[in-house]
Amino acid sequence: LESRNGKKALKYWERWISLAGDAVISGNTLQHINEGMDAYVLAREGKVSSQTLIRELGDVTACLRKASRKHRFGWHIELPEIKKTPVQSRDPLEPQQQIELVKAILDPTSGIKPIYGVVMLLYLQGGMMVSEIKRLRPDDISLDADDRKRIVPIVLGQDLIKEHLAGTIGWLKGTTESAPSATLKKIMRRTIDNPRTSPHCLRHSFKINGQNAGVSLLTIASIAGWSDEQRKASRHLLNYGSIKTH
Repeated sequence: LESRNGKKALKYWERWISLAGDAVISGNTLQHINEGMDAYVLAREGKVSSQTLIRELGDVTACLRKASRKHRFGWHIELPEIKKTPVQSRDPLEPQQQIELVKAILDPTSGIKPIYGVVMLLYLQGGMMVSEIKRLRPDDISLDADDRKRIVPIVLGQDLIKEHLAGTIGWLKGTTESAPSATLKKIMRRTIDNPRTSPHCLRHSFKINGQNAGVSLLTIASIAGWSDEQRKASRHLLNYGSIKTH
């Protein structure tokens, strides 16, 4: 329960219980469960994507199914019908946009706080996510060593990262899970004048940069931690760099 996934699963369960309510197990329990599922969907639809909703209720149903197997309740539990929401496109940044963003991050007069710049630089160069950066321990990282367990090619902004990594981790640990993404999204959209970009686009940019440079997909996936089904060329690679910025 102290793990990141454990805390999330518990949060989803407690939210479901708050909507379904406690009840003594009886012949009506399956109906009670289904009504709780419907209430969960009603409360969350429109606030999160359909995939997020399925993931959240997936943890709840897994728990209930395990209880049914263990105690032989004979419950047949299915997810309620959930309306599919459109998948948001997370296009990588064009090369010129990446250059503009990095220049702004490294420019002391740009107004971008170093702790925000560190996150974006690690996203772009290592395919890292906020949750991964938050779990880093500065004592375990050496940007000068050659014998690291995970080799991430950090080239740009090394001095900035060295100086402000600890502060960045502290900021991420002291804020909500969604706040960093919202903050960085505003900075990126203002800096490169792209109303559709987001921090996760930097992770995709890392992948496309590697593919465009001829780096093996296995190496890219090993650095960024992508699963097997993601180790393939994407549709973005075909058009990457084709839009010229003057």
